[in-house]
This record gives sequence, structure tokens and C-alpha cells, in this order.
Amino acid sequence: MFDGREIKPKYGATSHNTWLFDGREIKPKNGATTHNTWVVDGQKIKPKSNATSASTYDINGEPILVAFGQLILKLW
Repeated sequence: MFDGREIKPKYGATSHNTWLFDGREIKPKNGATTHNTWVVDGQKIKPKSNATSASTYDINGEPILVAFGQLILKLW
């Protein structure tokens, strides 16, 4: 679910499986560091720290939630 600021599961949401989105950065609600924070840059999502072409993903015009979900599935 997305309430405009938080991305979390519909059922069983806790602060440990909730992400915050401020329009530019996506980061865990608890324990956010530069290493687990992602930046939305135009049509790309990339790590805030140590971004490379291999770790940068195209949004391809998808809504941010769809693109972020696809990214999580690729990394998981």
C-alpha cells in the first residue's frame, strides 16, 4: 500500500518492512543508510551510494511503485 509517503504491505506491516518515499528517495523506515537508500533520478532508480550502470534501473514510464516493486523482485 502507498499512502503518499509510506510503502508497506497491506497486511502485517511493521516499521521493519515499511519504506519511505519523499518524491526523490526511497529508504527503509528503520535503519536507513546511504547503502540501502535508492534515488529516483528522472526515469531511473539507482542506489544513493556507489551507483553504477549495472545497479541503475530504468523506470520505463512505469509509476514509481511498479518500478520499485520490479526492482525489489530483481534484487530478491
